[in-house]
Amino acid sequence: MTRQFSTQAMIMAFFLVFSAFLTGCSMFDNSTVSQPVAATGEVAGDASLAIRLALPPKAEGIEPSSTIRAVTAGARVKIVLQVRQPGSADNKAFSIIKLVDVVGDKAETTISALPAGVVIVRLLLENASVEGWKDFHGAGDLTAGTTKTVDVSPPGSKLPADVLATTLQEAIKNDTLMAAAGANLATNLLNAIKLIDVNSENPYSKAADTLIEQVAPTGMIKLVFDNGARTLTGFNGTAQLWQQQYGTILGTNKIAGIEPAAFSIVRIVRQGFASYSLVEWRDNTSLLSLVTCHNNQTGALQAMFMNQGILDGSLQLSSTDYMLSGFNVSKKAPAVWRWNTTKNAFADGLSATQQNLEWEKFFTSEAYSSTPTTGLIVQNLVIDGASTISALVKMQSGVTRSYLVDPTTGALTANYPADVVPNQPPTVSITAPTAGTSVANTQTVVITASPTDSDGSIAEVEFLANGTVLGKATAAPWSYSWSGMAAGTYKLVARAFDNKGFSGLSSPVEITITGTGPVNQAPTVSLTAPAANSTYTSGSSVSLTADASDTDGTISKVEFYAGTTLIGTDESKPYEITWVQPAAGSYSLKAKAYDSNNASTESAAVAITVNALNSGTGPALMITEIGSRDETYTHPFWIELANKSNASIQLSEYEIRCPSFPPTGGSITKSESFPLPSYSLAAGAFVIVRFNNTADNIAGPQVVHATVPATNIPYWGNWGYLDLRKTSTGTTVDYVKFGEGVTPTGYDSAPNPSSEWSGAAVQALTEKYGYALVRNPEENDNNTASNWSVRAFHTPASYNDVISDTDADGDGIPDANEAPGRTFCGLPYYDWGARAGTKDIFVHLDYMDPQTNSAAALSVTPRIEALQRIQTAFERKGFKVHFDVGTLFGTTIDKYCLDGRSHKVTYAERLYLRPVSGVADAFTYKAASMPLAKVPVFHYCLLGYKPYGSFGGLGEMNGNDFIVTLGNAGFSTSTANSLNYLINSQASTIMHELGHNLGLYHGGDKEENYKPNYISIMNYTYSNFGNPTPGDSAYVEGDRYYYYRYSDVGETIFKTRYLPTGDWASLHNNPHSASMLLDYSDGTSTDIDENNITESTAFGRSSSSGVDFNGDGDKTDSGLALDLNPTDTPGKTILKDHNDWGKIQLRFSNQSSGLFSIRASTVGLPERKDYLAKDAQEITVCDPTGLYR
Repeated sequence: MTRQFSTQAMIMAFFLVFSAFLTGCSMFDNSTVSQPVAATGEVAGDASLAIRLALPPKAEGIEPSSTIRAVTAGARVKIVLQVRQPGSADNKAFSIIKLVDVVGDKAETTISALPAGVVIVRLLLENASVEGWKDFHGAGDLTAGTTKTVDVSPPGSKLPADVLATTLQEAIKNDTLMAAAGANLATNLLNAIKLIDVNSENPYSKAADTLIEQVAPTGMIKLVFDNGARTLTGFNGTAQLWQQQYGTILGTNKIAGIEPAAFSIVRIVRQGFASYSLVEWRDNTSLLSLVTCHNNQTGALQAMFMNQGILDGSLQLSSTDYMLSGFNVSKKAPAVWRWNTTKNAFADGLSATQQNLEWEKFFTSEAYSSTPTTGLIVQNLVIDGASTISALVKMQSGVTRSYLVDPTTGALTANYPADVVPNQPPTVSITAPTAGTSVANTQTVVITASPTDSDGSIAEVEFLANGTVLGKATAAPWSYSWSGMAAGTYKLVARAFDNKGFSGLSSPVEITITGTGPVNQAPTVSLTAPAANSTYTSGSSVSLTADASDTDGTISKVEFYAGTTLIGTDESKPYEITWVQPAAGSYSLKAKAYDSNNASTESAAVAITVNALNSGTGPALMITEIGSRDETYTHPFWIELANKSNASIQLSEYEIRCPSFPPTGGSITKSESFPLPSYSLAAGAFVIVRFNNTADNIAGPQVVHATVPATNIPYWGNWGYLDLRKTSTGTTVDYVKFGEGVTPTGYDSAPNPSSEWSGAAVQALTEKYGYALVRNPEENDNNTASNWSVRAFHTPASYNDVISDTDADGDGIPDANEAPGRTFCGLPYYDWGARAGTKDIFVHLDYMDPQTNSAAALSVTPRIEALQRIQTAFERKGFKVHFDVGTLFGTTIDKYCLDGRSHKVTYAERLYLRPVSGVADAFTYKAASMPLAKVPVFHYCLLGYKPYGSFGGLGEMNGNDFIVTLGNAGFSTSTANSLNYLINSQASTIMHELGHNLGLYHGGDKEENYKPNYISIMNYTYSNFGNPTPGDSAYVEGDRYYYYRYSDVGETIFKTRYLPTGDWASLHNNPHSASMLLDYSDGTSTDIDENNITESTAFGRSSSSGVDFNGDGDKTDSGLALDLNPTDTPGKTILKDHNDWGKIQLRFSNQSSGLFSIRASTVGLPERKDYLAKDAQEITVCDPTGLYR
């Protein structure tokens, strides 16, 4: 039977093979099992091509779909289809361009009415990606021909395409097609393959292998190399024609200084077509690559090309000329060379004449690694229909650049207007359950995945069983609870989507579900609080409580939701959370209970309303709080305004009238107007307006600055008044006066109209830090002093919820606000663990996103073990430390997540505490990251990478801000010792810097370091290595002192006698130990008189057993005169211990050296302060022994 092939049929045959090839690595879609659509018409001269493409790999048991994943949502995919008339290669290509809208995650189109007999030259996709490539070069040179003839890639096509190579393999193995095509097919195949870059183990070489084995065309030689036997052999079909030893080919003389024996063959560049073949060799030590040209009949060496680097690709330009691409170590750049294969040539950066090359061109002078990876340099070389060479060059940074290469001169022309960074699909694996797991159908299977994305973030993870989507997770932990399944065998697969819509599939995990036992009963749950239709005021918090039970198991956790948003989780009775300061609006709340088998049930929904600040009568724009000032009146000062209306208010339409005085001192003016800054205050929102910082910039979302003249600034002290007026009318909007009994005569200014205030003034405002004059915005405004009260605690830009000024435990949180259902600054400190009578310390901990800097990742990412060790140290002395690291470890309080937000901040290489030009600083991060409501109580800690200067940390004395910069200290988690070193380094440095905030110096009460009897983590002698541990079997009281005398003072006798390892690894319970002791001093050491030292007394503690202070080998000397800490305070003094625990200062918001920072200054420090008030405390630089540099 004679088989006829129409033009259209052959195009469709190509595309079906093309699509079949893509299907093997395509993206699946559970809702659509689609296949490429073929044209149905057989009308001559009207061919159609349906395009539905896709790429990420197919998972076992999952059917593919064909879609284009757009780089950006809503993008349009530009399809450029280059075609030409069949026959001569001189027929020029032309382009059909079509723009296709991306709908959801798919782009589909059909290109119809193609000319009869068209040859597809190239398919180019712009704004779309195929397995991370910017474009896809494909050729389908299967066209209609005469009877028994199939024209496959006529001579001159020169199109290196995976599709073509795959098509060739399929065509050769198709007996029917071979019978129909006859002898002409072998000739055409040979013409096609001889012009392809044939590299070992790629689709082209496989096509050539198949051709040689099944067709064995005359004159085609297959080369096979054996690096073990060091032989290169030529075959025709299965017959061996020749064999050459490597030694014969390369000779015995050194090649560019390299012994010939160092070279091995890495690939066959060109199989044996016509008269010659090409082979690539490499010495992996020097990165010298060779290409040898061999006579096809004998295998003899004819010419050699040498490159100081790795070769990447090749492209035949003529019967003798090749273009080679690769990396050149001399220039440290990717390059292309034109080589005449009849000449010996050397590519080393010399002139073309010296090199014997036709030309040599480098793509970039950008510095590269000396060990580039093949395939990451010149990705591909393509000759299109117009004989123009295109090159895609991938830089080490991941950026891909496109160039046009002139084959005659080698001139390079940038072909893209901008660099293109291809999006890489995410990767994902299933971590639970493990393969082979058997679970009863009465149980719940928790499927957990671990997704990562190298150049973006994970948007969601879908979970599938035998191809059916079970559900998805949109945040960590990436898990899904599967229950109620039938007995059987299931293949579980996870599919991760990145932030650009690309997806990646896990390997399948096979488990078995058995059908024995009773079916698990789901738990029951109800939301018992709040009551339905409850109302709240903006700025306050909402308490949620649930009842949950399970008839055949236990409750593992209860989640609380507002709509579909998870707002908290509780894992033990009573099941309750506090929702922190929800925005004004209507909400549907529900609880979701999980049992011990992970079955879950949702409660009925409960509706609540959070109202804006408009429940009490009063003006739309209201003064709600006035911050106290110290007696100098020179530091920044502030007022709080609230918008009680339902619409935004522009502050620049208002002004404040109040007394004024010169900033340098002088007479007080009775009244002066100060305009408010431009700021749109949202409905129901608070804002802080600050004065006296005209040269500073805003860096906090709830703080604005009012510009004041240089001559006068607003005045208030223990007395004053504030008159908020509409500027355009001069009408008073809100008014308050205070200082009853202390206001000077003649300074009592009236509002306009006078009805805005009646009666006496509010009591005097205390002239101390941290106090405030406050009002409750929910109360009716009666324009009298009864609306106002003086509090010893301020609540900036948050709900004024102080109940009583009593703070018996001194932790900066009013005792009455540390009670169930109570908040402070609108925050649920009781729910977060604070208790009246307990000394609570709260730390907001931010950490930098290390991105791709693996060295920084361990330094900047908090370890939960480090935080636990700090908490243990404080708990021994009756203190409670509460860390808030956001969602790093989870979303519950026990996972150190208090405010429910991510605390990961943008990465910066170097960090300082305060603003320095050109350097990242903690104050700026804090202003952007930490809510203002947390400022009065929370210390702020930022984990960065490298310091701006030489330190491992910086901490404010008696303050609230500190940074930790451990740098590249060789951290690792590969062994128990290295993991402990990382944990202890973080724990000791955080505790050390927090100690400065709590008022501790390196010598306790003063800056006198290295006192051996001051046994505290604050002392450099102990800060990096932990305190000595009495009672430990390896306890050596003075070993930290001995190490100091050796490492810092330089006295080697201490190393010889007491440090057998020669470093700190000799210390007992050193940083490699999980038992390293973190502690502040309790002050029980005795004084040491450096003019009269008794070694047997040592540090004078109950555990003391003597210290060899002078290193003479005994502990019996007395009457010694010796400077024990010469690197800090030369000379002999009396060294004293310090009771750190007894002197800790918890509250900082009422201290002149510790008022809260909320913004960053652009002006030099310390002249300009940062600050809601005055936050210019002393900074202590910490660099103990330079361990972390």
